[in-house]
Amino acid sequence: MVRIKFYQVIIFLAFLVSILQYSSVVINSIIAGKSVYWQLTDDMLKSSGVMRYVKDIYNLFIGLLWVFTLKLRKLPASIKLTIISYFLWLLSLIMIGIIVFLFSNTPLPLLIPGFRWLLLLHTGFGLFILTLELIYLSNQTDALPFPLIFLLLIINLSVTYYQYVSAGFPPFARFRLPGLYGNGGTLGTAAVGFAIVGLSYNISKKILLIYLIICWLLAGFSGSRFSLFAISICIIAILLFIGYESLSFRGFMGYLVVFALLLLASSSYLYDFIVKLAGRGDLLMAQKGGRLQLILFSIKKLFDAP
Repeated sequence: MVRIKFYQVIIFLAFLVSILQYSSVVINSIIAGKSVYWQLTDDMLKSSGVMRYVKDIYNLFIGLLWVFTLKLRKLPASIKLTIISYFLWLLSLIMIGIIVFLFSNTPLPLLIPGFRWLLLLHTGFGLFILTLELIYLSNQTDALPFPLIFLLLIINLSVTYYQYVSAGFPPFARFRLPGLYGNGGTLGTAAVGFAIVGLSYNISKKILLIYLIICWLLAGFSGSRFSLFAISICIIAILLFIGYESLSFRGFMGYLVVFALLLLASSSYLYDFIVKLAGRGDLLMAQKGGRLQLILFSIKKLFDAP
């Protein structure tokens, strides 16, 4: 029982510290009537003081804590192999980074952000392993009371809506807002995170549908096309479950076939709708300097390597 409470606390803190990091700066800008587009300015980020590093402190604490509290012997062999493989990969990555740093005269300030990103990855993997451990050892799937996570979502939406109002009601999904985060991209990612966590709860699917629609609105305020697509997929999944709950098994199979055909027929229209809603061009073809272009560039370089 103590283990479950411990897990609930660290998951709640993961959502909470991401909101608290720049919350004072964002609320002060709303009170002052300042419109913030896309991301907080450097001066705003610096004015957050020590709270700017609260997420790094959390990552460092949890990154060390999950390693020492892990019950490796009680986990299935497949999870043990995953954990061992992860640590071998992480160690090799650190060694490669240090070797490159030593022999390429890389400035020290560039090494610190590299370790910071690895720490973020390490914490995320640790939370994933703790989730598996909770399910296997405690038979518990609801890691956090749903009203708490719903409350954080409503706070996010309320602050972002105030930003939207202070900006003079600009076109939805085109005026990219940061919400309680450093930039609009982070807000969109947070909306997807809220949606994924919401899907893990054993609650009424109709309530969950309302919850996901709120996540979709939050993603829309961020202007993130990927987040809008991802949460749209979650909403479609819930609609399928609602169909399953309201029909017999035979009826559901027919419903599933019809729904799949309609989805295939309307997918291009849904894609065009979200692209036009965001107003920043095609998601795949217009990503100049974006993540997709960087991934494709990296793959090309790997194939071109001697």
